[in-house]
Amino acid sequence: MAKIRYLSLIRDLTGVDGEELDVKKETKVSEFIGLLRKKYPKLDEWIESGETVIVLVDGSPKGEEDVIGEANEIAVIPPVSGGGVKYIGEPNPAEIIEKIKATAKGDVGAIALFLGIVKGEVDGKSVKRLEYITYEPYSSKSIEQIAGDIRRKHGIAGIEIIHAAGARYPGDYTIAIAISARSRREAIKALSEAIEKIKEEALIWKLEVREDGEYWILGDGRRVPRKIFEATSNNR
Repeated sequence: MAKIRYLSLIRDLTGVDGEELDVKKETKVSEFIGLLRKKYPKLDEWIESGETVIVLVDGSPKGEEDVIGEANEIAVIPPVSGGGVKYIGEPNPAEIIEKIKATAKGDVGAIALFLGIVKGEVDGKSVKRLEYITYEPYSSKSIEQIAGDIRRKHGIAGIEIIHAAGARYPGDYTIAIAISARSRREAIKALSEAIEKIKEEALIWKLEVREDGEYWILGDGRRVPRKIFEATSNNR
């Protein structure tokens, strides 16, 4: 029996956080998705509309032709929305500056800092809160990979990333990224790329709760109203 987890809006589509299923090790990912589509009509409607899902087998993303193998845990997730972490916790500016200052040695001449905050208004509607959903330890691993890629590509001296999890409210910090480098241009260029990669690749999802409803934020700011998943499969 394999342990199956459903995250973010996939949880809304199935109506459950997870379950155990008898999945044969030679089953292809495409076949596994087909089984879920038969079991969960709302998930089937979602995929039929042209949307996609990602399947992680023990934390590693798999293609449709890959086999499940001896999986301990399978996670079904929507496309990532970004907003990831090297360490999950409180994005404290003073703390991250102290950490990055420890790397400011030798020819380091610049530190660039980015702080993300929760907007109080989106599309003319007031925002009540953002909820960040993580899948540990894989969320942290995805950010560690991004940080390593940035360090190697740009040859920077140091990079620190801290991201919040759970509920955050307007004005709260959501993420802090700090980079040390030889010059301001190198630091700012690496910081800009780090922000975009985290937004696009990190295994963290956002639920935006506003005065006009709740929205899953996918990809580059695309908002999917949660209310479309409220009807149960029995009402199909």
